[in-house]
Amino acid sequence: MSLRSGRERLFQVVCYEFFALALSVPFYAATGGHEISDALPVMIMLALAEMFWGGMHDSLFDWVDLRRSGIIADRRTNKRRALHALSREGSVAIVTVPIIMYMGGHGFFEALALDVGLTLLYAAYAFVFFRVYDWALPIHCVHDAAVEASAIT
Repeated sequence: MSLRSGRERLFQVVCYEFFALALSVPFYAATGGHEISDALPVMIMLALAEMFWGGMHDSLFDWVDLRRSGIIADRRTNKRRALHALSREGSVAIVTVPIIMYMGGHGFFEALALDVGLTLLYAAYAFVFFRVYDWALPIHCVHDAAVEASAIT
């Protein structure tokens, strides 16, 4: 199989969320009208939700993308990377809007607006992160020739 192992996926998700917090806490504090100390617990809870949901999304997206295109994740085109980033961050709103409402003390529309801002920030970040991650830590596929041969036939 030409997908990341569970261990690799866990490492990827933890790295992703660690750097995402450095970007998102100041953004949420400034746009949500909170102090950094108040924004941090909300963003940590969002990061935990994102880790769970994002890891599932990434694995499913990689599996579907490999089946449809025959291309493993670290060889994706920029168009496919953009689709991955947008689908990842768009789908996570199902989990994050209620968290922003409850922990941040925002109404639905305010939480939705904050989530859209965070989604745009995360989508741009996801595009860059996964591009760099795939370059730095490519998937080691022992049967690249088999994948390429099956794409030809």
